Amino acid sequence: DFQRVVLFGDSITERSFDPELVGWGTRVANHFGRRYDVLNRGFSGYNSRWALAMVTDVFSKLGPDLSAVNAVTVFFGSNDSAKNEQQGIPVGEYGANLKGIVGALGELGIPASRVILITPPPVDGPTWRQFLIDRDGVKAEQDRFVEEAGKFAEKAEEVARSLGVTFINLWKEMQASKPTGWVDFLCDGLHLNKAGNEFVAALVIKVLEEKAGVSAVDMDPVYPLWQDVDAKGFAAQLKGVNE
Repeated sequence: DFQRVVLFGDSITERSFDPELVGWGTRVANHFGRRYDVLNRGFSGYNSRWALAMVTDVFSKLGPDLSAVNAVTVFFGSNDSAKNEQQGIPVGEYGANLKGIVGALGELGIPASRVILITPPPVDGPTWRQFLIDRDGVKAEQDRFVEEAGKFAEKAEEVARSLGVTFINLWKEMQASKPTGWVDFLCDGLHLNKAGNEFVAALVIKVLEEKAGVSAVDMDPVYPLWQDVDAKGFAAQLKGVNE
């Protein structure tokens, strides 16, 4: 059977399968093709409060036995750190929510060793504000700030360390890669462009292989490669494989 990698997050995860941007989820799925099903469970605009409320329902829908889920990325925080009443929450609650999500996954049979926390990336607040004005044609106040996103990234890393969970501090990684040009990873000040998706995919693939034991090499593909197929007795060959 195919093993699974589940991507659980907000719009940056939902849009990770965007074909025009060659989204990071698409790149991960391609890298582990024929061995793992990469499932997108991204919910645009959601924060960790709502994610905690729905995590059990979302993963229960994958079936009663979640032993085939080899890894889960938990990628929230961009909306949590927003300065608006609908999405923004206190950083302390954000940390508690992440702990709750990891705990809920554990109760479902997905241990913390299979979880990867991804912090929110830096955000270009003025560019995001202008994007909203241009898109909606109405006045918009700036509600996203790079410093505030950094506080939530720090909290996510703190939670990950306290739980012994693997993490990617994307807020730090993007700025370390391009100290003065990290905005070049974003298409609208908030979401990833093609270069940003490529950057995130490389980080996620690296962590999946090194920390979560997800491999595109060490695990045999599901069903034989074409050159290994018994050309005249494939049905019997499959029976032997499945026994």
